[in-house]
Amino acid sequence: MIGPKKRKNYFGLLFYDHEVQLVQVSSKGKIIAAASLDLDEGVVERGRVKDKEKLTAQLRVLLEKNRTKTKFVVVGLPEVISFSRAVSIPEMEIEEMDDAVRWEVESLLPMPINQAYLDWMILGRSGDEVQILVMALPVGPVDEYAEILESLGYQLIAFEPASLSLARLAPLGQGDQLVLEVSTQEAVLVVAGSQGEILLSSTVNYAQERREAEVLETVENAFKFYQRRNGKNKKDVSLTKVWLCGREGKDQLAAKIKEKLKIETSLVPEKDPSLAAAISLARANVAAPRDEKTINLIPPQIQGVYDSAEKRRVTSGWLKFWLFGLFLAVFVMGVIAAQLYFEGKVVEGRIIEAQASAAGQTSLVASQATRLQTLTNRVLNTFENRSQPAETWRIIKEAKSSQIEIRHFAYDFTTGQIV
Repeated sequence: MIGPKKRKNYFGLLFYDHEVQLVQVSSKGKIIAAASLDLDEGVVERGRVKDKEKLTAQLRVLLEKNRTKTKFVVVGLPEVISFSRAVSIPEMEIEEMDDAVRWEVESLLPMPINQAYLDWMILGRSGDEVQILVMALPVGPVDEYAEILESLGYQLIAFEPASLSLARLAPLGQGDQLVLEVSTQEAVLVVAGSQGEILLSSTVNYAQERREAEVLETVENAFKFYQRRNGKNKKDVSLTKVWLCGREGKDQLAAKIKEKLKIETSLVPEKDPSLAAAISLARANVAAPRDEKTINLIPPQIQGVYDSAEKRRVTSGWLKFWLFGLFLAVFVMGVIAAQLYFEGKVVEGRIIEAQASAAGQTSLVASQATRLQTLTNRVLNTFENRSQPAETWRIIKEAKSSQIEIRHFAYDFTTGQIV
């Protein structure tokens, strides 16, 4: 799965019958690339590629003129070819949900289930039931767009219908809201529930001279259908807000929708409302189809990018872990070695100090011994030479103070000598 930390390493490419929009955002959601290109008439009709060579050529012009910093792209496809439905299934293990969801919607799909790329996401839980948003795109058109983009050197990581990009523009938790995108020749309408589920979607093509009338009629019809399906009347409606965007989504049209529906209507809070759906596409949290928190209708044959990316990420993670462990071990060993070195130096210094002290003590003892020996010799010489009493007493006194013991001597008063 491409996790949140990597989610901005791609750009969004949103297709319509008459236009292609390109947006890339930074990690903080700021737009760093934005452009649109009008497609030639008949290149794409009702979401299906009719002239593959011409679409490839026009896309090459758009992509070369607006170079992105990445080759990874998430693709939004026209709402007219998509299917979406919110369903409820009993609470069960995640591994069992995919089969349950497919069984639940198989009879509802406008195409055989084996001819559709289908994915789902969990919206919430209530009691013993799980609310699921299911979306599907036909295999043929998806494969055609994928082939064209791969031929231009781009790597696809996600497909989603335009309605999902529009539904994300409605703030969560604020009741049911209507999001309307009005372009030059078509309008896409989505009613998004408070949990982000798509309750209703519709696409209408019109002539430019009848744009406003057609859009107002479409909005009114969708509103009435919403009321009937939800058992509401105009006094008890739970539709809380209408959001307007697209190239022709203007304040004047917002005012007329507000007047007709009696519901607060305003432009989406984007710097460029004309690219709001493509901006939402570029900001999407992309994950592999098996992730239960997102929708991704990417063909299985392309899905290998997730598996290889996951393997690289796991390998890289373990490698980083072991390298960090090795670095930490070397660092700890270095700290221990340094500590032992300095402790050794301290001990060495103490030994040298002790040796110096011992040498000093030895020198002092030797000096004292030499002095005592000298004094002893002087005492003996005094006695042998029978020195005068005064000299003798001086020597004896000095010897006594130097801890030399003289046990006996005699003095001959007749001769005046020590005997």
